[in-house]
Amino acid sequence: MTLQEQLHTIIPDAIKWAKAQAEHVALIGNPLQSNLRDFVQRVGVRGVDRIRGKFVDSLPIPENSLLKEMEFQRDYLALIWLA
Repeated sequence: MTLQEQLHTIIPDAIKWAKAQAEHVALIGNPLQSNLRDFVQRVGVRGVDRIRGKFVDSLPIPENSLLKEMEFQRDYLALIWLA
C-alpha cells in the first residue's frame, strides 16, 4: 500500500480519534489558569472559557492499528533524527 493510499485510509480515522480525545478533555479537563487566560486573550484567542487541558504522563495512543503503526514510525524517525 502506498503512502497516499494509507493517508486516504488513516486521515478519517485520525480525525475521529482526535475529536474523541478533544471531547474527553472538554468533559474532564481543567480550565486555563489565570496567567494563561490573560496571555491567550492578549494574542487573540476567542472562546477562552471553553479551553480545557489535561496533564498526562504520556500521549494517548490510538486504538486503530494503522494509527498505532504510524505513531511508532514517527517516534522511531524522531529518535533517529535526534541521534
